[in-house]
Amino acid sequence: MSALQERVEHRKDVLTRPPLQPVTTENSPEIVLECGRLVAERYLRKGFIGPDDIDDDGRISRDADPDRDNSHYFFHVDEATGEIVATTRQIYIPEGAEPAEWQFPLERDFDLMPDAQSLIEAIKVAEPRAVVEISGLAKKNGQNFAAVLSLYRESWQFSRYAGHKVCVMRSERGLTENLQAMFGEGIIRAGERKRYEGGVSDPMLLFPDRCAGAMADNYRRLVEEKGEEAAEGYLDLVRFFLEDMDTSFLSDEEVAELTDIGALR
Repeated sequence: MSALQERVEHRKDVLTRPPLQPVTTENSPEIVLECGRLVAERYLRKGFIGPDDIDDDGRISRDADPDRDNSHYFFHVDEATGEIVATTRQIYIPEGAEPAEWQFPLERDFDLMPDAQSLIEAIKVAEPRAVVEISGLAKKNGQNFAAVLSLYRESWQFSRYAGHKVCVMRSERGLTENLQAMFGEGIIRAGERKRYEGGVSDPMLLFPDRCAGAMADNYRRLVEEKGEEAAEGYLDLVRFFLEDMDTSFLSDEEVAELTDIGALR
C-alpha cells in the first residue's frame, strides 16, 4: 500500500469508527491542523481575517479564534487524494469555564431573542455538555454542496450520540433556507438577520432530537402537496442523513416514523 493509500485509509477509519467521533487536538492533531488551515484559507480569501491573524502553522491565531482549542472537528476527504476538502466544528464550553458566564460566539455577536437566549443559558447551567455551537464551515474551491451535506450529517448524528439538546449556529442567508427545508421544525431562527463577516447571516437553533420526526413530517407534507414522485428527491436526502447511523440512538417513535416513509429499511 502506498503512503497516499495509507493516508486515505487512516482518515476513513478516523471518520467512520462507530459511534461516529469527531477529531480533536488530542486524538488527531495532524487532521485538526489541516482543518484549521482550510478554515484560515477560506476566511482570508473572503476578507474575514487579515494575514496578521494567521499563526505560523497556517491556522487562525488564538487571539482571532479564542475557541480554537475547545472544539471538535468534522471533515470530508477526497478519497482519490486523501486531502481534506471540507470541514466544520462544534464548539463546546471549555473545561474550567463558568457556564453561566461563558458565551458562545453566536451569543457574543448576535442579539438573540429573549426566549432563545434564556433556553441557551438554562441548558449551559444545567447540562454544559448538552449545548454546542456549529461553526467554522469551510470547503475548498470547486467542491459541491454534497461535501457540506456530509458534514452536517456527521455533526447531527454525533449530536444525537452525544445527547446534545441544542446546537447554536450562524447560517448565511442561502444556507438558512436549505436547512429549514431539510430539518423543518427541527431548526428555528433565534434572532434578527444581520450583516456579518461580509454577508447576511441568521442566528439559528438546531434541536437534534426533533430533526428525525421533522424530516418525516416534511416528507408527508411534500407527498400531500406534490405527490410521491416529486417528494422522492427529499426522501433520498433523508436517507442520506440516516446513512450508517446507529438507530439505537433514535427513539422507537422516530424509527417507526422513518420506517413508515421508507427512509429506514
